[in-house]
Amino acid sequence: MKTRVLLPLLVAAALAVAFLAAACGNDNESTASPPGTSASAVPASSVTEGAAVVENVSIVKALGGARELTAAETPAALNTVGIVQTLRPSVVHIQTELASEGLFTMLMPATGVGTGSIVDTEGHILTNNHVVEGAQKVTVALDDGRTFQATVLGTDRLTDLAVIKIDADGITPARLGDSDALQVGEDVVAIGFALDLEGGPTVTKGVVSALGRSLEESGFLTLDNLIQTDASINPGNSGGPLVNARGEVIGVNTAVAGGGAQGIGFAIPINDAKAIVAQLLQDGSVHRSYLGILLATVTPGIARANDLPMERGVLVRSVEPGTPASRAGLQDGDIIVSMDGQDIRNSSALLRFLLTKPPGTTVTVDYYRGNTKSTTEVTLGERPSP
Repeated sequence: MKTRVLLPLLVAAALAVAFLAAACGNDNESTASPPGTSASAVPASSVTEGAAVVENVSIVKALGGARELTAAETPAALNTVGIVQTLRPSVVHIQTELASEGLFTMLMPATGVGTGSIVDTEGHILTNNHVVEGAQKVTVALDDGRTFQATVLGTDRLTDLAVIKIDADGITPARLGDSDALQVGEDVVAIGFALDLEGGPTVTKGVVSALGRSLEESGFLTLDNLIQTDASINPGNSGGPLVNARGEVIGVNTAVAGGGAQGIGFAIPINDAKAIVAQLLQDGSVHRSYLGILLATVTPGIARANDLPMERGVLVRSVEPGTPASRAGLQDGDIIVSMDGQDIRNSSALLRFLLTKPPGTTVTVDYYRGNTKSTTEVTLGERPSP
């Protein structure tokens, strides 16, 4: 395999998205950020391994989503009015306060606004990390007018997800769908408190424009495996649900494309979020295994152009010295095709696999070096904090 030819093709094939658009509705904020109104932004990361999906036992079981539904149990498609009526009781307004230095160095409260989804009857709410990061006070307003002080249970900067909790009775959880079943062109609805306008949440409608998108900032991967939609996402929408035609949450709205792009918004797939939520509820943080590689997805087109022996897999663009991958003998240009017997067809599959394995686990890796298929064992390390 000619790595010099393959690498430029892979890099050229990667999505080059502009910085995240300004998100907090602050006229003084000139840097790009996700579309919540908190002053915090999604950070860039120099490590490119990290988001995945496993079932969150408590939340998914509570919503009846821990098993595959039969045809008779699958909810029927709704019109837009029906979707809104179904989801509105589960969508919450989040207001945050944090102290900032004002005139004469006095501490002045700064406020931000975002959106969240109730995910169980215990009061757990899923939102974006950048909505609540650094907040000293988080207030949640329900659709019925009640307000509660919320506790931040856990946050994850790398996936821009957070779980907060309120102590409330009589709440209605949203139903989580299956983001892996999404198709490009499928109708979706975004619900959130755009621009913090009075009168309840704003509803916008669009389609799934693309799947598996990645956002990069300053050359580093920040968010991976995103749903792209043309449903309008505005400041204040951050953390709110992206919903399919059956009224199921299939994404968490998180970012819009900058650089003057129109009609390009992004959401975190709900299946990816379930894995993060499970760890946040258990530990308050996410512990990720990692190999220590920079990676890229091999597509059929790239495989044909380079006469590769496989059409799908993950290219090892580089191996960091002293990492698990380096100790296992993986090299630049290797193409990983399976781990522990599980097909690895793209970078998202690899990242999901890693999140299901705790640090210290030894896994079998099948890979190609040129046209020769080989196997090695890798003892996974714990991914360094960003």
